[in-house]
Amino acid sequence: MNKTNYLNQKYKDTVTSVFQCLCGNILYSVFIFLTGLSLLAAPGDFVKDIKIEELEFKIPEVNKVDLNSNLKYYSIYSDKFPLTYLEIAIYAGEADTGNKGIEIPQLLAEVLKFGGSTNFPEDKFTSKLETLGANFNISTDYDKISINLSYLSRDEDTVLNLVSDLLQNANYSETALSNAKKKLIEAIKRRNERTESIAFRKAKELLFRNLIAGKIQQVESIEKIKMEDLKEFWESAKSKRKRVSVTGLFQDKKIKETFSKVFPADNTNKSQTREVITESSLTKSLNDYKYKNLLITKDVNQSMVLMAGIFPKHNDPDFYALQILNYIIGGGGFNSYMMQQIRVDKGLAYSSTSYPIFKKEHGILYAYTLTKNQSLNQVHDLMKEILSEKTFAKITEKEIFDAKKSINNQFVFLFLNNNRILEDQIRFDEDDMPKDYLKNYRENIDKVTLEDIRRVGKKYFVFENLKTIIVSSPEALKDFSKENSKTIQPEDNIE
Repeated sequence: MNKTNYLNQKYKDTVTSVFQCLCGNILYSVFIFLTGLSLLAAPGDFVKDIKIEELEFKIPEVNKVDLNSNLKYYSIYSDKFPLTYLEIAIYAGEADTGNKGIEIPQLLAEVLKFGGSTNFPEDKFTSKLETLGANFNISTDYDKISINLSYLSRDEDTVLNLVSDLLQNANYSETALSNAKKKLIEAIKRRNERTESIAFRKAKELLFRNLIAGKIQQVESIEKIKMEDLKEFWESAKSKRKRVSVTGLFQDKKIKETFSKVFPADNTNKSQTREVITESSLTKSLNDYKYKNLLITKDVNQSMVLMAGIFPKHNDPDFYALQILNYIIGGGGFNSYMMQQIRVDKGLAYSSTSYPIFKKEHGILYAYTLTKNQSLNQVHDLMKEILSEKTFAKITEKEIFDAKKSINNQFVFLFLNNNRILEDQIRFDEDDMPKDYLKNYRENIDKVTLEDIRRVGKKYFVFENLKTIIVSSPEALKDFSKENSKTIQPEDNIE
């Protein structure tokens, strides 16, 4: 290379180097600028304008059959993994205890789990399942006892024999009952450690006042329960309706035959008397409660404001409008009014949200915020303002459109796995949802109008129709309005 060419090349290299440096600095500056903007923006702002296309997919089907008049069978078969998930549901729970103690089903569950069967008593039963690598649990709620197992499909015969033995030949171990009582009593002693636990428990007592559903577990009641009470309850429970549901790789015929023998048809027409819990009865009971605010005093650093009310049943025509309004008000994360106005704008809480629970004959709305004691009044007033006709009147067509899109695109997550699909289908059937509920869900969401939103807001979401439960320190509650309020301790009755 001659001197001239060398100098020309050197010049080109220098210019290129300078240009690259300048470009790098410019890009870095742009990056810093954009990063600064993102830090200044409110959380959630960066996703507001993203266009989300609606998903199209085929809704999976669940196989359903009645094995007899009292036994339903649900299944989804898949041979992707050599695993089986099995649930046996016996529809006897707290609702069936009458005045004998709502703790009976939970104590029974512990005795069944740790007492085992007469052939495999106490730890021999659980040890046998653990040797197979199986997971086993028994839980209870207001409606039912649920026995859940997951196991290797190759061990299905052994697992079914063990479970059948347990259901037919329970070993009523006094040791298991004693330990179950101790465990439950210890849980009762610790149930006031968390502010939110207190608030939701007292809300349950208030919403289901004078009903079994509103009762809470008590040490005195537990101590009175005898083994005979568990035996009587278990024998009665087995005569009531049952359900077996299974997913994964399994022997369909074997499972059907096994549980048809364990739970033969019972044509004695035994009456199943339960308390009636409807939207109208709960609304009347709540309206009859003379206090607007229930104040629970406890020495805490963080207060909770919980506003609760009654919703319609799951298959009510207003279900879809309520889903959309809830998304806008408090259920839509950072896009919701509660999060924007209470957390983002004011910085008064880490989380502020609302969510509904829909049942066969009624529904419940919870809207709540956890905040510092010093900001209790401010949070209460903000929630009161958000849950008002004034707010509902300001909702725009654009907000409704965005809420619909988000809800419809979240719809696909109902089908994350076969277990979720099965659980949802069972719940839809038990809540008397239409057969084409899932098929028409997104279409029904899209049909909701601005007038529907304002109408259901005025009927169900407005502050005047809700009760307020507040858990805070005595000092913080002194500054709170005592008008139409009742102040109690965590373990006091709400009456």
